[in-house]
Amino acid sequence: MKKMLYDKFNDIDIDYEEIPLDEMEKQKLYNTVKNLKKKKKRKTYARTAKIAAALVIALGVTNVVSGGYVMAKAVETVNQIHVGLSEAMGLSNEANRYSVRLNQPVDINGEKIIVDDIAFDGEDLYAVILSEDKGDEPDVELEQVKVDGKVDRVLGSSGSSYALDSDHSMIADSRKYTLENPLPAHGRAELELEFSKLFHSDQKTSIVIDLDMAKMEAPKRVVAKDVQIDETRGIAVDRFTLSPLAQKMVLTYPESESDYMYRLEGTDSKGRVVNFEVINSDQHAAHLYFSPETSDITADELLHDVDRLDCQLYRQALPDKSGKVDTKEDKVGEEFEIDIK
Repeated sequence: MKKMLYDKFNDIDIDYEEIPLDEMEKQKLYNTVKNLKKKKKRKTYARTAKIAAALVIALGVTNVVSGGYVMAKAVETVNQIHVGLSEAMGLSNEANRYSVRLNQPVDINGEKIIVDDIAFDGEDLYAVILSEDKGDEPDVELEQVKVDGKVDRVLGSSGSSYALDSDHSMIADSRKYTLENPLPAHGRAELELEFSKLFHSDQKTSIVIDLDMAKMEAPKRVVAKDVQIDETRGIAVDRFTLSPLAQKMVLTYPESESDYMYRLEGTDSKGRVVNFEVINSDQHAAHLYFSPETSDITADELLHDVDRLDCQLYRQALPDKSGKVDTKEDKVGEEFEIDIK
């Protein structure tokens, strides 16, 4: 079985001491550990992904609100590199059909930033943002999204930043954000992306995008609902959905079962391992997403070449006194089968 991503944190040798925590401090620690996976290390790929480079003339004006004032991006020529969602994030090859290529350049304190691709799937928002590589570790933190002025909180994220070319002139940040509420599926909507950090800028920055949401709606199948895993503990799969953008399970449980990291391991009829790992969770639910990095198949194979999964849920207790995830991973309930076709 392939090593889980969060196990890598245990490979780091850290001196620490155990300190008793009050209830508020414990809750903050739980939230921190549950979100460890959203902070991935920067990657440099030896082989560049499928990238189409082109010379693009940006016509019109792009408005960016930064630090309380508006900057206008005048007409200019920029060297544009495009990275599709499927290549950037290991999604299905069909994912690019339901994304919008914005090619939207902005200038923040002299740093060129290009909002390249954006897509959504219910409460999941996908974004690929490009910037010049300045040689240090970039950081992108989306704080919230405003949909026609109404705030939609960001509950969790996953993704990575990496160099696009061998000379490290450009970097791409590709992330999936889980929002508190689903984005509208129809009509036009004004999305205001509010970043607390954007690459090398620590200024609060908002980027406003006007979108025709209907053009981005990907087909979605619900392959399972209300699957009881452990009736004694009250743990169940509320729903399991498949789309070109996201293949995910929503796990529900009572608050008494919330102090754990959950993952689900499936095996298809060909013996291939299919893993679903938690991206974000709260006191009553956890969102587990298909993990191509730790699975034997791709997203396209899950969508089109898998007829059933024999599933086993696992969980690992969150630490009570330290930030080191050294607790044992245990099975939850019995193995169960989900028909996908």
